[in-house]
Amino acid sequence: MLSSLSLDNDSFENLIEECRSQISGIFPEWTNYNYSDPGITFLELFVWLRENQQYFLEQLGEDHYREFFRLAGFAPHGRQCARVLAEAVPGSWKGSVPIPAGCRFISGGLPFETTREEFVPDAVIICARQMDKDGRAVFSVGRRQLVYQGAYSFSPFGREPDTGASMLIDVKGRIPANQDFRLAVLLRSNSRRPAMSGVSEELTEISWEYIADGAARPLTVVSDETSGLLYSGRITFRMEGAFLADFDALQIKATLVSGEYDIPPVITGMSLSQIELSQIRNHAFEDGLLLAEGNCFPDQAYEIPQRNFLAESVQIETEDLLSPGKRISWLRTDDFLSCGPEDMRFLPDEHAGTIRFGNGWHGFPPDGKIFLKAVAETAGLAGNIKIGSVFEPDWPMRENIRFSMTKLLSPGRDPETREETMQRIIREKDAVQRAVTLSDYEHLVMETPGLCIHSCHAWTENDDPTTVHIAVRPGDGNRPSVLSEREKNIISSYLEDKRLLGMKLRLCSPGYIRVDITVEAVPSPKYRDASKMLENEIREWFEERKAVYGEPLPYNQLLAKLDASPCIRKLVSLTMQPLSAGIGRSKNRALVPPVNGLFLPGRIEVILNHYQTVQ
Repeated sequence: MLSSLSLDNDSFENLIEECRSQISGIFPEWTNYNYSDPGITFLELFVWLRENQQYFLEQLGEDHYREFFRLAGFAPHGRQCARVLAEAVPGSWKGSVPIPAGCRFISGGLPFETTREEFVPDAVIICARQMDKDGRAVFSVGRRQLVYQGAYSFSPFGREPDTGASMLIDVKGRIPANQDFRLAVLLRSNSRRPAMSGVSEELTEISWEYIADGAARPLTVVSDETSGLLYSGRITFRMEGAFLADFDALQIKATLVSGEYDIPPVITGMSLSQIELSQIRNHAFEDGLLLAEGNCFPDQAYEIPQRNFLAESVQIETEDLLSPGKRISWLRTDDFLSCGPEDMRFLPDEHAGTIRFGNGWHGFPPDGKIFLKAVAETAGLAGNIKIGSVFEPDWPMRENIRFSMTKLLSPGRDPETREETMQRIIREKDAVQRAVTLSDYEHLVMETPGLCIHSCHAWTENDDPTTVHIAVRPGDGNRPSVLSEREKNIISSYLEDKRLLGMKLRLCSPGYIRVDITVEAVPSPKYRDASKMLENEIREWFEERKAVYGEPLPYNQLLAKLDASPCIRKLVSLTMQPLSAGIGRSKNRALVPPVNGLFLPGRIEVILNHYQTVQ
């Protein structure tokens, strides 16, 4: 461990005394050491300058901390705008309404803008039906249930999705052909990890088509934020072909073509009239807004009129002194220490509300007029409004369409302070980035993007220590799921650059072992339903152990748990019978599984003996 280095280790008094003591050896003729002597005055001045230099040598500026954070692999979080989904208020528009990008809405005095082109069609969803693979309707929900998001729900492909199952959505109204429209889907939340761009393979493949005039035609999927109905989001469609005048019989059909869901999707709401809004206000200055006159001095800093700006939105230009009438665009940087003396960079400071320029060694200092070309401002944390807030249009339009917030996509955030960044480093510095130990492999598998994994277990064999075997249980633990080939590929792809060189991976499903339990007991007369209570206790015991791989199932532990139950007076007998071959027993009657074995409850039989005498 490096010892702490102190550069400011001498006081003014010690320094002046040390210098005064050396005078006699250097200038013997100098005998007046009083404060009135001009030489002592100059000596005190130089000592004062040295003492100041010592002090400033130990001081660290923002650029130093930025470099320290970069070396540690962390960057301070900047200001972030809130992103929301908003539903068009019924009755506030007629006909289809195109909304260009950059259109502004107001809610609670805060500005919100569309970040891309939006389209609200003259159409509504009136019904959604779950169809089996033979085309028979299994379950349906109406428009009222879909509007009240979260109050009702249905599984588009069933609780056990099978290839060929489909969802049929009945639409009433008009949707122009060759026009992008979006279907917003709200799914019941689960523990699925966020998706990552590096994961290319999807869990499932869904085909979309629209049915009109009795004919089915392919529906072009422009983009899918749901990743095949894994996440809440919007799916952008386009109906290719001629315009269809009559849409009373329009239907949108989604069919599960291939793949398996680790957790079957459950839809709690759908809509064709939702748009995405960002709590942001963009400012663009065609001729540029004059900020200041550069003086070619180092470390110039100038305030931006929009104090709550987003750093990545700032665009700066300066006049070209060698070519009158021309301007030079400057680039944004997060670290001047990485810039050269001729790099034309500026650093936006969201905390101070300013932009800074370099000192001539790190970053070129500007000379001449400095113009602001564009900037965006946001309220950050204060922009997180409540669900149900109404957005009023702040731009001229044919219809006075209004929207109501339905979901917060990402929260607004204020810029992170230096102390908050340091605390985050302390919290996250021990995060597993590489797989070294078996527990590292288990942790990384649980963090695989795009998957929902209940538990996993890693081990090595004595005869092959360079191969890591990992048993993975996908899903939420409500059923004994089997690891599919697509899930294996996703996990292997994610672990590929995190494993040690020379180590091989073998992924498999857990060895599910059903165990039949038979209990005979003398019930207590105080409890009416002792049989049900004992069955619940057994299931709770298995629930507590559902992530324990390869460990014996202790007979004595379950025996003690049931014997202490208040609903019985005496436990007569307990039998545990595994339904899988190759399961051994220890001397204390515990069941011994293979290394990837996972015990699950099978048939539970409780026999109440009301006539046996309690000794």
